[in-house]
Formats: sequence, structure tokens, C-alpha cells
Amino acid sequence: VAARGPPNDVHDLLILRNEQPLCSCFPDSSSCRGTSSEAPPVTPLRYNAIVDTGCFGDGPTFAASSSSHDRGYREGTAHAALDDLALAHQRLFLPHRTAKLQEYYALQSSRKIGDGSYGTVHRASVRLVDAWTGKSHGSDEIAVMSNSVQVAIKSFGLQDRSSSPPGDNKTQGKGRRTDRPHKRTVASFETERTTLALLEHPHIIKMYESFVEDKALHVVLELCRGGDLFEHIVKTSQRQNRNGLSEPLARHFFEQMLFAVNYLHSKKIVHRDIKTENFLLLGEPETPQGSVIKLCDFGTAIQLSDDLPRSMEKIGTLSYTSPEVYTGLGANVCADDWSLGVVLYVLLVGASPFRMSASDSSKETMDRICKGVFDKTRRAWQEASTTARNLVQLFLVVEEANRLGCDGALRDAWILEGRPDNSENVARDEVLIGCAVTALHTLQRFQRLDKLKQVIMFICARVVSEAEFMDYALPVPWYRLFNALDTNSNGSIDYTEFVSGFNLLLGNKSDRNELAALARDLDVSCAGAISWTTWLAAALLSVDHVAQDQEPLSTVFRLIDRSSNDGVMSAADILAFMTNGAPHSSSQEMAADVSRVLSSWAAEEDTVGCWRAQGSYICPQGRPKGSPMLNLVDLRRVVNELLDHPRKGVVPREEVERATETPHRASLPQYVVAV
Repeated sequence: VAARGPPNDVHDLLILRNEQPLCSCFPDSSSCRGTSSEAPPVTPLRYNAIVDTGCFGDGPTFAASSSSHDRGYREGTAHAALDDLALAHQRLFLPHRTAKLQEYYALQSSRKIGDGSYGTVHRASVRLVDAWTGKSHGSDEIAVMSNSVQVAIKSFGLQDRSSSPPGDNKTQGKGRRTDRPHKRTVASFETERTTLALLEHPHIIKMYESFVEDKALHVVLELCRGGDLFEHIVKTSQRQNRNGLSEPLARHFFEQMLFAVNYLHSKKIVHRDIKTENFLLLGEPETPQGSVIKLCDFGTAIQLSDDLPRSMEKIGTLSYTSPEVYTGLGANVCADDWSLGVVLYVLLVGASPFRMSASDSSKETMDRICKGVFDKTRRAWQEASTTARNLVQLFLVVEEANRLGCDGALRDAWILEGRPDNSENVARDEVLIGCAVTALHTLQRFQRLDKLKQVIMFICARVVSEAEFMDYALPVPWYRLFNALDTNSNGSIDYTEFVSGFNLLLGNKSDRNELAALARDLDVSCAGAISWTTWLAAALLSVDHVAQDQEPLSTVFRLIDRSSNDGVMSAADILAFMTNGAPHSSSQEMAADVSRVLSSWAAEEDTVGCWRAQGSYICPQGRPKGSPMLNLVDLRRVVNELLDHPRKGVVPREEVERATETPHRASLPQYVVAV
């Protein structure tokens, strides 16, 4: 809020809300919101080259760490080839092409969350599914539970949008149908999907799955109930009769932003549209979840490489875009750093640093950006602490070589002011010292699982929102411990960090070799480090209702069954999203081991053990030898047995059948499961 206006005047801040994307990458100049009268450059449709390298991301493949002599005791050690399997994230999150979105989610058309250049986001509820096959019942009247899991769905319409610019709320989705979907829409969907499939970070929004249909493309996302940070700044400014946020709150949010963007940059990913609107509050304000923010909207992200050191497109939002983009030099990770400087100014001052009034032209704003000249006359800026102002100015440096990066900002004096004195030395953190043994035992339990069980728990963690983890009464503060061990703040814990950190927490009394072996075993993706999702997967072993509620296992089962979509989980389904991490294990050996493990899972005597296929029941004795197939009931039982407090016994087959056949499932308990 500008000093010249009333204290509760958010006019200057609202100027930012009306800014349009610099360029929507349309080949026709009539529909381009470019930075000049020239038509924007057309990007080759490579989906920004976000790909798995080796086993995962840009990390090396540590095949040698899979050797049996390096590992501690683990379930199923007779199946040695399993240890060489690595999860291929891009394959796991390939879109559904036969399953339909409406079969599993009920869109709330009146609950639109937002619009983008290519997609519209709506809130949706998870539908009830069949207890055996995980398939939809297809009846809207009984399909949705009153306490159903809520998600956000970003839909990319495949209609002709040439008659209206993208993002135009009045015409969004009303263009005439065309047999040839707009290539840019498909490219944006693919970029968002492939990027989110790659990312695992507590401050980056989660993607659960995606769907490709004739009329639209859909990405199912974690729901952030608190809305975007921009709206939060506006409402807080109005409610507290102040300019921007308080410094402690601004610092709290900004540090999370630094963690997220630093993680992206460690993978050579440039977001290219960092702004307050693209950070979402995980929960409602004034709740614990409302103190967590998530970075979203990855449709413009790009992964750089030796062959592509810079992005030459003019993509971004006017006030947040870096000077090198305007001058034609293109963007690398430094462009995001500049945008973070603008975001920090907005957090502290409540207005754009480069737009003085609504009447400013785009050219005037760009000229100020290219010169690095921003407004220092506003009262909120002058009242900000010296260290806060210094940090903003370190980001808003025109010369890339002299601009502060995320890693440096995380060590800045203003950021460190908000951390407890013991945060830089894990050995002095009494809370973490007190739970270190419990955490280590939980991680060792995860280590002892066979590879397939690890992968299933890993997928569970991918499709559970952090908001739900915050509701669980977990014995270990996993987020705090993760950040304490991640000393370089790159969003993962490498082997050295893990060994050194736990050795300090345990008073230098641990066996470093055993810790090193544990770290390797926790690297489910063969990335050379322990990911945030693996961390959560171990934490889920303490959550007993993971197997009892419909979610997350119904979504997990659907992801595993994606390649065949036949309502059963087979070895072929699993191998479709796994890759060989070691050359000494053949594909045949791996397939045989996976089949043997699945057979052991389905061989229990105390389970219903039947699944329904096309209206008939197939029992264990009818399963083809050598081709075990598991249903959703089997999967629930397997996961239930892994938990700290497994539910004893099983639901009788008659109760499951009655639950499946009754026309009034909504009146039944939350979810009738055979566990």
C-alpha cells in the first residue's frame, strides 16, 4: 500500500492482480500479450525437455549401492533382483488414457479456484470406488461421500481459442470445437505434468495423477484451501490496517519460497513465472496448515541443460520478470532470483516495486526494471528493517553475475534472524535429539521392507497432502528433522548429510557404516539422495488409517493399474513404471521376482482373496500360475500389515459383497474395507 494513500488502501497492490502474462506463446500476434508489437517466438514443442535422466531426474545412478553385501537385513532377500529395481517417476505419472476423470472425481463447477492462460482450476471431490477393482460405480447419487477427500483439478480445454485470448474469463471454454487441439495447450499440459512428476518438495504442490481425454486434459492436484498468497496479503493489509505483512510473517513465507526455488534450481529447472499469485496457502489462514505455502503453476517451467543453457522466450508477468528477459538475453535460474526479490518487496511493502501507479504503461515499467530502479519512497519500505531492505536490493541487481541466488539468500542475515539459535547446529536441538532414536527405528523399519513394499508406501506418500500429515499425531517432527539434515537446502538429504546429521543427534555413538547403508536403502529412486517423499513414506508407517480409508490406496492402485486398467495389479503393471538400476539383473529375473512377491502377497489364508472382473468372481485357486494378480483388497491387507497398529482381522466376504451391491453406499461407514 502506497504511503500517499490511506492506510487501508490496497489500490497499488491490486494493480498487480490485473497484470497479464507477458506472452502466451500464441503464434498469432492478435492474441499475444507480448512485450512489444512483434509476435512472440514460437517454442518448439519439446515439452521443455523435462525428462528422467538415468533412474531419476538429473541425479546419478548408484547401481553399486544395490549390491546385496552392502545392505542390511531386508524382507524378501531371496528376491535379489528386486533390489536393482528403481522407480521411474515419469512412467508412474503417465496420464490415464482409458480411465476418465469423471469416473473418479466429481467436479464442483461452482467452486472455481482460478484461471490460467491455458487451464481452469476447479475444486473436486473423490468418488466412491469398488472395494475390489477400484473402479467407479458410475452413479452420481451414491458416488461421493460427505467427508470425501477434496482435490484441485486443472483442466486444459482442447477447443479452438483463437476467437479469444487465453485467460479471458468471459470466453474461457466457449470457443468452437476443432478436430485439431491447440498445440500450445497440449504443450502446457505436458510441461506441467512432466515437471510435477519429477518434483518432490514440501513447498511445491503435489500432482496425484492426470487424464487425457478427447475434449480436455486434466491434472489432479493437491488442494490448497487457503488460496493464493496475493489474496492473503490484500486481506491482511486491510484487516490489520498496515502496508504488507509483518516482517516475521514475511520472513516465514519467504524462507519457504527460497527452499522451493533452490530445490528447482538444483535440478536446473527455471519456473519463469515466480509471483505472489503462484504461491498457495496449504490451509486456511490462522491454522497450522495456513502457515505452509506451496509453489504452483509449472506450465511455463523449463529444464536447462548444456544444450539449452538459457530460455529465449519472453514468458512471465510484467512486474516480476527480470531485465535480461526484456533485453533479449533470455532466462536462466537468475531470472527466478530476480522475481523472488520482487516478491519479497511485495510481501514487505504491499505494492509493486516497479509500478508507481495504475496509469504506468508497460514500457515505463520495463524501463525501470531494465535500469533496476524501484520505488524506495513508500512508507512501508522506509519502515522496513535494514537487513530486509538489503536482501531485496541484493536480489534486484541488473547484472546476473552480481545478483544474489537462493542458496546465498538462505544464509542471509535477515533470514537467519527468524531461526532458532540451534537451527544451524543439529546437535543442540533438544527436540530432534529426543526423537532421533524413534526416527531412526522408523526409517530402519522402512529399510527392512522389500522393494515393492517400499515403492507402494512411496506412492502413498506422493498422493497424500502435507495438510493431512499435519493432522496426524506423529511421534517425530519429520519436516523439522528433514530440514535440519538437509544442510545445503537443496530439498533432499544426500548420504553424507544423513550420516553426519544422525551421528550428531545420536551423540557420535552410532555406526557410520550402518547409517550409510540405511541411507542407500532409503534412496528408492536411485537418485543419490533421500527424497522428501521417501521421508514421508517412512512416516506413514505410523498412520494406521492409511489402509482403512478409501484414500490414498485407491489412487495408488489406479496408478499401478494404469497401463492395463483391468482392475487388478499384475507384475506387468508394476514393471511398467520401474527401471533396471543394475546391469547384472536381467529383465526376466526381475519379472520372475516381482511375480513371486505378488504371489506371496496373495497367498494369505485370512483374506477375502477374490476380486471382481466383469461381474464374475475369481478366487485364488483360479489365478493363472506364474501370473499373480492382486485386487485392491489384497493391496489394503499388505499395507495394513506394515503399519504400527494394524487393524486385526478382515471384513467377511459377505459384508464386502453387501457393501458393493447395496444402492445406498453413502449411508454406510466412511469406507467398508477388507482389512
